Amino acid sequence: MFTNYIKVAIRNLKKHKGYSFINILGLSVGMACTILILLWVQDELSYDRFLPDSDRLYRVIDSEKYPNGEESLFSLNPPSLAPELVNQYPDIVNAARLRTVKSSVIQYDDKRFNEDNLTFVDPSFLKMFGISFASGNNNNALLNVYSVVMTQKMAEKYFGSEDPIGKTVRIDNRFTISLQPVTDIHLYSNKMIGVGGTGDITQVYIFSVIALLILLLACINFMNLSTARTGNRSKEIGMRKVVGARRKEIILQFFFESIVYAITSLMLSIFWIYDLLPLFNSISGKELAFNILNNSEILLVILGVAIFTGILSGIYPALVMSAFKPVKVLKR
Repeated sequence: MFTNYIKVAIRNLKKHKGYSFINILGLSVGMACTILILLWVQDELSYDRFLPDSDRLYRVIDSEKYPNGEESLFSLNPPSLAPELVNQYPDIVNAARLRTVKSSVIQYDDKRFNEDNLTFVDPSFLKMFGISFASGNNNNALLNVYSVVMTQKMAEKYFGSEDPIGKTVRIDNRFTISLQPVTDIHLYSNKMIGVGGTGDITQVYIFSVIALLILLLACINFMNLSTARTGNRSKEIGMRKVVGARRKEIILQFFFESIVYAITSLMLSIFWIYDLLPLFNSISGKELAFNILNNSEILLVILGVAIFTGILSGIYPALVMSAFKPVKVLKR
């Protein structure tokens, strides 16, 4: 039965090439836009989740309320707070303090560079955030107050092919507190004074709704075009009912046809995505990659989009066309 549904769907797709082209083109553009936006949403929601213990990491937020009723949130706290929290609360396993300097001059021999966002941290920071080392280890990396940890790229800039271990560089000769999960910093810190993220959860919600609206418009367009062809397919439906087809079977036929259209549109949308992704990255300021084989979440999303689109697009045409009466249709 299902094989027959698929055969009829493909036959109708080939028979009405112009109609099929318009429908598939419209669906594929809508699906491509939806998937591109969902890629952005996934990237925004994935910040800091690569950390080994991201579900156990929090930062302390200072909330200060003023007599006029206003409230300010700070991610800045007194340096002595971290050890005090560890001492007073057994549930806190470890704590690390962090301070960022906007600009510093770092020098090694005759090489001198201006570095932005130089960060000072406690030794515990390396273990808490699971920092791996290309050279040296995180057990004794910051035990000395004057020790430095560099990224591999930065070490190559100063030391070239030399081993950086042991080298010396010169650097610049009120009222309550709460905890914020590390995974929330990127999206929930845009109004916070201090070190914060650059994202905004409101934008994630807005663009998610936009993605759904685009997909919904593509589905409505498909339904309109399908319904406009009711006259062309009325006799086919009448003949099917005359030879014994039940309404449920005709509804399933239309659902299968819309799913075939959706899957074909999905394959075309993948080409749209690969072609438009560089432009989308330049507009969004991101470096998104579309590799469905290595990204199970996106693979499930696009398959879900195809099935959802097929079912949603086929609901109205299926219900309208399957309701035709054979006698009225065939006597025209």
